[in-house]
Amino acid sequence: MKKTLSLLLLTTTVALAGCNSSLEENNTPNAEQTATTQQVETIMETAVMDFDNYANYSDQALQTALNDGKNVVLFVHNTWCGSCNLLDGNIKKDASLLPDEAMILKIDYATQKDVMKKFDVDTYHTLIYLDADGKETSRVKGTTFTIDDVLNDWPVVEEAQTTQDAVQDTSATTTQEVATTKKMETISTETPTTSDDMMEQKGEYVVYSKAALNEALWAQKDVVLFVHNKGCGSCNLLDGNIKKDLSLLPENMTVLKVDYSTQKDVMKEFNIDSYHTLVYLDANGKEISRVKGITFTVNDIIASK
Repeated sequence: MKKTLSLLLLTTTVALAGCNSSLEENNTPNAEQTATTQQVETIMETAVMDFDNYANYSDQALQTALNDGKNVVLFVHNTWCGSCNLLDGNIKKDASLLPDEAMILKIDYATQKDVMKKFDVDTYHTLIYLDADGKETSRVKGTTFTIDDVLNDWPVVEEAQTTQDAVQDTSATTTQEVATTKKMETISTETPTTSDDMMEQKGEYVVYSKAALNEALWAQKDVVLFVHNKGCGSCNLLDGNIKKDLSLLPENMTVLKVDYSTQKDVMKEFNIDSYHTLVYLDANGKEISRVKGITFTVNDIIASK
């Protein structure tokens, strides 16, 4: 009986030792787990912006900036918004051009709903300019694409750069109005010139009609439908750049401008559900491909073909 009990205890001890050994092995991360952890850590590190004057929004970041006497602007960004990404990239590229007293805080439209509610924000690609107490002084929607645009709409920063002794009067408002006027002149929303007026140009840029489409197809042109909305900042940017650089369009290309708000029959015919969309057609008027929200220049149109 004693021999049997001793044998049973010995067997149990060996089994427990084996379990402990297995547990220790399972708790030790293998090479694949280690690599995955490092990859996640790398992604988290790159998500943090390392700029003196451009940071992700948090209540603490805002309060710190205000305590430091910074002039703050909130940039409401959406990851799939083409014009938002254009401005985001330009801020990062030219962050060194921002004055020391400036701070841009980037708000995520999709996730920071509490901030959206706090500042009564209803759309992305919005810039909100704050005073020293964190109260809104003005906001701009959809027309800011570069550091210069940000500064032009930021009278307080511009005044500080110009002179320390300037008397604060209506000049701030005037500066903003002049800057806005200049931008609107550059990004004109006038109707594109008809093909009859562009005989010396290479490609064509005309307002969409069934007749214009058929004429282009009959002439064996490469046709691109550009779905435009006058309230869309990135649409207006592309529209202005096409007009400015029309001579860069290939001779065999015609861009037809479709109005998102009024030409619903065209939207339905080509199954279009959003503006700032380019639809490329073949010789029979059938879609070859489409691009959304990432074309801002004539070269982008050509490259996306």
